[in-house]
Amino acid sequence: MGITRFIILLLLISISVLFYQKEFKANYKLESIKKPLISFDDSLIYQISSKGVAKILQLDSVNIFEEFQEINNVTILFKKDGEDIDNTLNANFAKKDGDDIFLSGDVDLQRGDNFNLRTEDLQYNIKSQILKTNKKFILTIDDNQFEGVGLFIDARINKIVTDNIHFKLRLKDTNDTK
Repeated sequence: MGITRFIILLLLISISVLFYQKEFKANYKLESIKKPLISFDDSLIYQISSKGVAKILQLDSVNIFEEFQEINNVTILFKKDGEDIDNTLNANFAKKDGDDIFLSGDVDLQRGDNFNLRTEDLQYNIKSQILKTNKKFILTIDDNQFEGVGLFIDARINKIVTDNIHFKLRLKDTNDTK
């Protein structure tokens, strides 16, 4: 008799739990998720000046928000004003926020044939023309290679500052008569 009452009680509890629905409350509001104003994929953008093509941008995906821009898989070919040197910049991810550009993931900056910078993260300010990273880097200038952690480059005055650097310099052969 007691077991029958117990089984009936369990049956009633299980049926009431089956039909009871608890309201789900999320910790965020849908309005707080930012959506891009413009978004496009697999893009090739040309910046044309009076002297011809100044920049070519190849981008996998771009999201333009009100305050910033996010770009995946960036390749930029560009020339500095007054130079005939081709420059290349590659990165897995870029974010432009005002005058600051943040690059991350296999960043590779090639200026002409004598300057190459490889690192994981790089920050560049357009107005001040300052590049900096606090990650490990490999910088090659001519045939000289510099490796270290943390780098600061002021492109306006060609100043490079770093700590903890290891370098390999190619010395000029003194016996060369040319």
